[in-house]
Amino acid sequence: MIPDQQFLSQEQVATTVLTLSDDDQAKILNGKIIPGDRVFYPVKSHIRASVPKSEKNNLDGKGALIQGGRDAGRYQRLLDMLGQNVHQVVEQGKHPDLCIYLTGNVPDFSKLTELSRSEWDELVNQFINQPAVFTQRYINEFVPGGSDDPRKFKDAKGRIIIIGPALPAGKKISGHERAKVEVFRGALRPFATTINQELSDVLKSNIRVFLILPGTVDGKEPSNENIVNTINYLMSDEAASSSEVIFCPDETR
Repeated sequence: MIPDQQFLSQEQVATTVLTLSDDDQAKILNGKIIPGDRVFYPVKSHIRASVPKSEKNNLDGKGALIQGGRDAGRYQRLLDMLGQNVHQVVEQGKHPDLCIYLTGNVPDFSKLTELSRSEWDELVNQFINQPAVFTQRYINEFVPGGSDDPRKFKDAKGRIIIIGPALPAGKKISGHERAKVEVFRGALRPFATTINQELSDVLKSNIRVFLILPGTVDGKEPSNENIVNTINYLMSDEAASSSEVIFCPDETR
């Protein structure tokens, strides 16, 4: 919330959110414009399935950084495909144009309700906290000093892509198994949508945070080629001007 072009403190935001959470206040304010400030309304995710393969290499000359060792296979595959881009950052010291974070997949367990508190906290850390910290870190790198002076965000450029947990693959995947994964995929969706709203509508920057969710509801194996094709698309000017921020590259619907 940025009234009169000034950031609120955390305490002020907390007080405002608690006030707006009141049922009567919510009915009054939902969809209404607050003078000098933002429009209050529920944020809807802008989701897209697979993107058409482009002959143009939008990654050419771009520096890339990949982080997330929990999914070693996908990490190595992306590193192989984006090796030259990563080399420019790691070996040549180029400022990254693209930062990719892999959350890894949801580990195998029976029920969420049977997890210990420490096990639950570990999952929250893996799929929510760590992607958020990564995003914050590289937004700060794209806009040095932006947290102190939001005006610096205007027209700044950069791409951050979070690759979330894949849906389980196989011929006989139960709804229960998919639901466990969707808990954490669902947590990442509003994060990506809301942060892009802030970056675009409020701060007028060209920085974008995209979310890629591999896998399909019918249990097909996720394709690393589809992920790389989507990454290539997300580096395009078309993606920067689109409201679509969440991509399911293996879905065709």
